Formats: sequence, C-alpha cells, structure tokens
Amino acid sequence: MSISLPLLLFFIVVVTSGAATDLPMTAAADLPFPNELAKTLSQTPTNFTLPPISQSPQPSAPAPAPPLPGPLVPALFVLGDSSVDCGTNNFLGTFARADRPPYGRDFDTHSPTGRFSNGRIPVDYLALKLGLPFVPSYLGQTGSIKDMMHGVNFASAASGIIFSSGSELGQHVSFSQQVQQLADTVQHFILQMGEDSTAKLISQSVVYISIGVNDYIHYYLQNESGVQKLYLPWGFAQFLASNVRQEIKV
Repeated sequence: MSISLPLLLFFIVVVTSGAATDLPMTAAADLPFPNELAKTLSQTPTNFTLPPISQSPQPSAPAPAPPLPGPLVPALFVLGDSSVDCGTNNFLGTFARADRPPYGRDFDTHSPTGRFSNGRIPVDYLALKLGLPFVPSYLGQTGSIKDMMHGVNFASAASGIIFSSGSELGQHVSFSQQVQQLADTVQHFILQMGEDSTAKLISQSVVYISIGVNDYIHYYLQNESGVQKLYLPWGFAQFLASNVRQEIKV
C-alpha cells in the first residue's frame, strides 16, 4: 500500500549586484548646454561608488522535526482462520499450509512465511496503521514477554467456530482453542507484569477476529450431521455468531 505525497517545488530568485565603475565625464566644451550649466557639470566629482547593499538577515535554522507519535494502541491480538494466519500452521501436520512458493513472493522478505497470500495479509496493514510491528504467531514466538508485548497472532488456517470444521485437512487450532491460548497469554502477562499493568494493556489493545468461512465450506455445505435440516443459511449464521459470543464472553 503506497501513499502519494504532494511534491513541493521551491523556486529561489537570486539577485546579484556589482560595484559601479568609474564614469568618465564628457568635456564641458563638448556639451550642447549653456556655458553656466557646462561649468557646473565640469566641477562635479567624477569618481563615486554605490553604497553597499545591506544584506538581509540569515534565516534561523529550522526547528527540529517533532518526534514520531507512538503506537495508537499497545498491542494487537488476532484470532481466526487462513485469512489472518501468519504462520501457525507451519508447526502443524496439515495440508492447509502456506510454507512454499508462490506464497510470500511479494512479502517484505520475498519468501513464504505461512501467510496465505503472495504478500501481506489484512492484519499486517492494520498493525502498521496502529504503529505496531507485524504480530508474531503464537506457535512461532519464544514465549518471552518481550516478544508478546505488541501482540500475538493465534489464527490457524482451516479452523472454524465449530470444533470439527476443517478437520479433514489435518491439524488446526480451533477457535475455542485460540481463545484459550489468549487466556493463557493473559495469565503469562499477569505473572510477569502484575494484574494492574496487564489489565491496562489488554483494555487498551485491539482484538481482531476473522473466522467462519470454514464452518460453511467444511461443515454446512457438506451437510455434516444433517445441519441443513436444522438451519437455513441465515439461521446457521446466527448460530455461529451466538457461539462466538459465548466463547469470548468475559
């Protein structure tokens, strides 16, 4: 994503001046004026110079640029499926992996990272907009508080709100498991930072959730457990939304 900035062109006009040269005075007899005027002119000094041009004061040095603002929020936490997975499934036994070309060819590193994209994914742009670095995968970080201070990505490709959605592709971290991983991370923060600092961090952070497509592709459209007899598509969406609310309920 690029931002076009206006191009400002400054034109500076430089005025130069030089000292005037001595001007020879024409002989009075050669002037076509009356003798009195010619006599007066002949007595005028012939050597003179222009007074020096006062130099304008030099502009003061520009003020230093103000420091760049800090992040808009302290951290970004991501839960979801392949739309926001940044590498979780690289550590799982599954067909739903993005660890080989052409994935990642247009990413910053020009190599596969586990993102299901040739470049950045939506949460990468969101992190940059918030003034944060790219959020690391929960399974790909070391577990140190420093690695997780700016957020963690728990998303796993092929996962769904329903636990078994996408299971035919292999291992994945379901939505309920991701919520549990987030809860474990919060507990880790409490042990390292204390309850007050952790509560402040979490309350000011952003939690981004992108999930549900696999519940349609691998569950509803496959009519698992005869679900189509129980729900019309709109009713199934309400069922999924209700499950999400229950999972994230505090």
